[in-house]
Amino acid sequence: MIKIRNLLLLFVLFAMSGWVYEVLYTLGAWGVFENRGVLFGPWLPLYGFGGMAIYAIFRPILGRPVRVGRLNLRCAVIFVYTCVLTTVIELGATYFLEAFGMDFRILWDYSERFMNFEGRVSLSASLWFGVLGMVILYLILPLYRRLMSWRRQGIVHAVSWPLIVLFLTDVLARIPLGSNYVG
Repeated sequence: MIKIRNLLLLFVLFAMSGWVYEVLYTLGAWGVFENRGVLFGPWLPLYGFGGMAIYAIFRPILGRPVRVGRLNLRCAVIFVYTCVLTTVIELGATYFLEAFGMDFRILWDYSERFMNFEGRVSLSASLWFGVLGMVILYLILPLYRRLMSWRRQGIVHAVSWPLIVLFLTDVLARIPLGSNYVG
């Protein structure tokens, strides 16, 4: 049960980190606060899925060197693969949304950006998601591990379950209520 809680908590933390990133981006770009998600709460499930994919794929190789001669290129290789992975996830999300009758352009549209594909993905977004992937691997995961090794697991347990329940309630509420995002 603790392993399930830890994975759910990690998913919610990634989703919350994505929401913070999106809110800060819109605040910096347009000077307005905007809840960038389809949910009421401060979380974006797409970032949760992306973060979990990055975690699952790259965590096992974080400590292994990728050498060319004496040069360790591990960070560069992980960055490139993270850019590719997150681009595939974002592209897949646009087709997923369309399959359920939603227009992804309400949430994001890269049509005006350099090197975009049908407004679904763009080079600049992919590079930023690569940076975010590195933040996940080298900042968020170490902080998360420190939190999980904390001696006062009762506090972690008391905070994590209500947070997970709030997130899941928000997701289930979207089914009858529809999207929260007005663009």
